[in-house]
Amino acid sequence: MIVKGLTLWQIRWGYFFGLVFVMSLPFQFAVFRKPWIGWCVFVVCLWPILKEWDENLFPDDEQRAQLHEQWVDEILLRDAAEHLKSTEQLPLLAPWWFAPALAYWSGQPAVAGSSHEGMAGIVDTARFYLTNNAGYARNILLAHGVKRVIAYDSSRVLQTSSILLGQEAVEHSMAEILYEQPHSAPDFLELEYAHQSNPAFKIFKVIIKQ
Repeated sequence: MIVKGLTLWQIRWGYFFGLVFVMSLPFQFAVFRKPWIGWCVFVVCLWPILKEWDENLFPDDEQRAQLHEQWVDEILLRDAAEHLKSTEQLPLLAPWWFAPALAYWSGQPAVAGSSHEGMAGIVDTARFYLTNNAGYARNILLAHGVKRVIAYDSSRVLQTSSILLGQEAVEHSMAEILYEQPHSAPDFLELEYAHQSNPAFKIFKVIIKQ
């Protein structure tokens, strides 16, 4: 009951509720007069878990390609994070799904996050990448005190941002310029890191005179 109450309070407790529920199944099935009925029901309940394990342990070609792509991105993301390490606080703006890992590996605060507290930052991050208005993008960076901006595959960033905001992607967006034409970035963004060994990520230094 305690775990159920915590789950109703915050969904993050759902994992523990599921674990406690599964552990309690043998006691729940004890109500059956014939033990074999309980065991049959228990095995049937395990079927979804076995199916997921089978998909994870033996992925098809498409899943295998996605896993490899994700693995490569994580290696290159770690490389970018190494270039962000500094004794100075350098708040960064990056695609929201990379922000938590970047913050952890680099030790720098990120605008977006994975929790509900980071929703405002996630929205502003999407607005930054989706806009083609340099002044609007500049104001977002100022509002969050951003010192570094991370560019990533513009097609993915724009697709995710469009879905999140319910807006169509526009031409010459910040995501496109920073990733595809980094030397054409607005004057308040200076290309700091772009290397052939890391084609996935580019780092820009924010230069804004207030």
